[in-house]
Amino acid sequence: MPKAFSEHEMKLIDQKLKEAAKNQFSKYGVKKTNIEDITRAAGIAKGSFYKFYESKEVLFFKLLEEDEHALRSSFDPLSLFNKNTPPEKAFKEFLLFFIKYMRNNQLPRIFFDRTEYENLLRKLPPALIEEHMKHDMEYNTKIIIELQNRGIVIKKDPMLIMELIKTALLSIFNTELINPDYYDQVVDLLAESLAKGLVIPAPQSSFQERRRFPFDSNNKTRERRNKK
Repeated sequence: MPKAFSEHEMKLIDQKLKEAAKNQFSKYGVKKTNIEDITRAAGIAKGSFYKFYESKEVLFFKLLEEDEHALRSSFDPLSLFNKNTPPEKAFKEFLLFFIKYMRNNQLPRIFFDRTEYENLLRKLPPALIEEHMKHDMEYNTKIIIELQNRGIVIKKDPMLIMELIKTALLSIFNTELINPDYYDQVVDLLAESLAKGLVIPAPQSSFQERRRFPFDSNNKTRERRNKK
């Protein structure tokens, strides 16, 4: 019979379970990870695992959502778009930031792996995944809509744009299909190409004028300034 834990012990063990699971999932994926490996690292019996989570898939999903929440709380993608940075360059940096995030964080990559995703679909309540995907799409399309309202991104269906970006970014994580000697160059050129295709072109001279006189509406305003 699983041991009864105090509230303090529950919190400590839950944290250990999360740390152990994240390590195991990152190394082996969800499907190949055993609950025994997680509980052994956390210092509890296998049976006690179910006091905390229904399954390893539920634990993975909890970690995934916590990871995404931490990212969104600490970083605002729109902060990259300011009057000091050309829109195309800012959009490229925006894409490269998320590519770097995906490269350094296995959890989202596991979620989008076809085999893992199919396994999660079988093991998790469909509504749970649907709700997660819905929130992701709402968050991402909100960014695109704001950039469209600012006149930075082309006026196409925001969901279409996000699907294009998602497809392009996920493709580069099939590293076995890319010559490692060219991988970094492929990533950089992909981000640059997406930026060129999705950002509304702006004459360089126009951008430079906006930097010098961000609040001027026409040349007459500048002429009055010069006379003063």
